[in-house]
Amino acid sequence: SICDGSAYKGKRVLVVGGGNSAFDESLYLLGLGIEHITIIEIMDRFFAAQTTQNELLTRENVSALLRTKVKDLEVTAGHLSAALLENLDSGEILRVPVDGIFVFLGQKPNTAEVAGAVNLSDQGYILADEHMMTNIPGVFAAGDVVHKKYRQITTAVSDGTIAALSAEAWLRRQRQR
Repeated sequence: SICDGSAYKGKRVLVVGGGNSAFDESLYLLGLGIEHITIIEIMDRFFAAQTTQNELLTRENVSALLRTKVKDLEVTAGHLSAALLENLDSGEILRVPVDGIFVFLGQKPNTAEVAGAVNLSDQGYILADEHMMTNIPGVFAAGDVVHKKYRQITTAVSDGTIAALSAEAWLRRQRQR
């Protein structure tokens, strides 16, 4: 939504996902002037932080549907015009007019292999300093697995560059000892 969100100012969007990313990005989209957001989750509850849920779900221009998935999409004149949403309990199909879809699924970091070795945030992301070094000297981390505010391809590339240059400098210092 950071890259494409402004293109949907004054329009209706569907947000797929019920975790922190979906809710945080939905609030961001509303700040850009989105007319209406419909947020759906296939599970029977949302998983975002309760304060964020309260902030988003009390908005008049937000609709929320649980136990719902995208069944099909309608395209009119070459543009997305509606999403057909299926209630997983009743099988009922709901047609929701939308101009765009944002999908926020699977933002849980895969850090189980390093848990206990490097320090992790409460959400399981690797904690690294401004040089991308972890709490273990000489161990660097980069990309979406690192605890940070934005998870975009450009920030991951930046992290990788910083980690590589920092690792090279660290190794050079180790050789000089």
